Order: sequence, then structure tokens, then C-alpha cells
Amino acid sequence: MESNSPFEIFKDWFNEAKENETSYPESFTLSTVSKDNQPSSRTLLVRGISDTHYTFFTNYESQKGLELIENKKASMLFYWKSTKKQIRIQGQCKFSTEKVSDDYWNNRPYESRLHAYVSKQSQNIEIEQSKVNELFKKVRSEHPLEIPRPKNWGGFDLTPDYFEFWEEGEFRWHKRMCFDLKDNEWLISRLYP
Repeated sequence: MESNSPFEIFKDWFNEAKENETSYPESFTLSTVSKDNQPSSRTLLVRGISDTHYTFFTNYESQKGLELIENKKASMLFYWKSTKKQIRIQGQCKFSTEKVSDDYWNNRPYESRLHAYVSKQSQNIEIEQSKVNELFKKVRSEHPLEIPRPKNWGGFDLTPDYFEFWEEGEFRWHKRMCFDLKDNEWLISRLYP
């Protein structure tokens, strides 16, 4: 870890994971907090990596979507067993631009768009699978080529204010380096394992 930019270190570690991880190096655990302070975590895929933020997509009316609208603070955890490294990222989320959401939506496979269009993500399914299949058929007939992006579906951008880079060490003497954003400057520190 020679760089003073946490975004550059992230890219280096992510590229290493892409070469070594057998499946889904882009997966991460997203943690949000409900209005009654109950934390909740789930695994997602990061779909945008930049020098300022990380982008993922969801139904805005899902549990995570509603929690991020209520409380914009969230954390991401990437763990790659193959490289024995993990990265914790904390920050604030905001909606991605309409263009970013539209571009990603339009590049998804048709069936993925169909399922996202029909799904009331995180809500109880109160109808039989046969009724769901009928709904799929109806949407296919109404939109045989392109399915429009629903307004309740799109991206979130998480802008970090904290990173922790963790590398497994011998006899559990792990390396931990933190980047904490204070007054637009990254303060670097190391932690005991």
C-alpha cells in the first residue's frame, strides 16, 4: 500500500481480486440502518467504480432503498478469500443520475429487466407462481423488445469518507490501514490487528 489515495488502492486490490477470485469479485456486503436503528446487511454487486464514489442498483422501494432514503449513511464490505484481503468503506449515499440509471438498465439482459420490472422487491409475495408467470407474459406482450426502467428502480452512489484496508497476516498479525476524510484531506493511520 504505497499510494496516498484510497481510491487507487481500491482499484489495485479490486483488479487483483478479478484475476484471482473464482466468482463475483465485484460482490460486497451493504449495511444500512432502519429508522428504528436496526442494522441490516445483504450482498450486492458494485456496478460503478470511480475516483469519487461506488455505484450499485436496486429497487428504491426495497428495504435497502427505503433505508437509504431515510438514512443516507451506509457501509460496504468487500472480502476476497483468494487474496486474503478485505476493504471496509463507509460513506453517504445519494441517487445516481437518471442517465446512469437508464444506461445501466438498458444494458441489462431482457429477462433481468423483466424480473426487476415485475418485482415488488422485499415485499411478501401474496399471489401464486402461476399468477406471477401470467404477469411476466403480460409484460412481455406489452414490451416485446424493450422494457422501460421503472421510476422506482435505479442507482445509488456511495461517496466514501472512510476506508479500512485489511490484509491477512501471519499468526493473525493482520495489516490494517485506515483513510479518514477530514476537511477534504485523507488522514492515514494504522490499527493494531
